[in-house]
Amino acid sequence: MPTSPEYAPWWTDQLVIIAKPDHPLAVQSATAPVPINVLAGSKWIMREAGSGTRSIFEHAFRRQLSGFNIVAELRHVPTIKALVASGDSLACLSGITVAKEIAAGTLAAVSIRNMRLERQFFILQHKQVYQSDIHAALVRWVMQQAAVMKPGGNDLSM
Repeated sequence: MPTSPEYAPWWTDQLVIIAKPDHPLAVQSATAPVPINVLAGSKWIMREAGSGTRSIFEHAFRRQLSGFNIVAELRHVPTIKALVASGDSLACLSGITVAKEIAAGTLAAVSIRNMRLERQFFILQHKQVYQSDIHAALVRWVMQQAAVMKPGGNDLSM
């Protein structure tokens, strides 16, 4: 009989809507979160279909926006960031992958009123498989990293 794995919450990833700093929504959002309906008609550069980031975005916004004006679907986060920074499109990416650019002022976060996009990552382990000392040490180290991981501290954008 198969057993279910043990799992423990590891890290909560905040997703961020980004724009170039002088994009009208970024400017408006700098003083107060904008209502979701102002996103209607915006151009979007999206992650590829099937990505976790895109799935969460679509689930959160599909009910509230009639459609998305998707101008590009890309797999590589650095390319998405570069296109957003140089154009008039928006994107939704992991906060940890855009924190450096937001801090440097090359990208801006667009805050949406009453909207928080996040996903929970877990550590999974099989209960009935021998856990070596090195495996246990690795799991401890990974769990500790979540406590010190801050946006901008690690570049996970590849």
